[in-house]
Amino acid sequence: AHGLKVDDPQRKVAFENANRYHLIHSAVLLACPSQKRPMVTGSLLVVGTLLFSGSCYAYALTGDREMGKLAPVGGVCMMAGWVSFVV
Repeated sequence: AHGLKVDDPQRKVAFENANRYHLIHSAVLLACPSQKRPMVTGSLLVVGTLLFSGSCYAYALTGDREMGKLAPVGGVCMMAGWVSFVV
């Protein structure tokens, strides 16, 4: 990450993971209108990305692990979004 100045390698990895998942799911959102149920798929992917990537970004930028409790919920929402995307 260009602007991230942290010494902790775990925080850097968290930022890189958040950024990767954010980019992938933002691109997938472009295909949601062509799906059978675009509102369900899009909503699940947006909520999942906000919770998962947002909690990773929060940890990476502040070092506070408290928001990390939301990451599993976001991951489940993203997986459900992928299932609704495929089905």
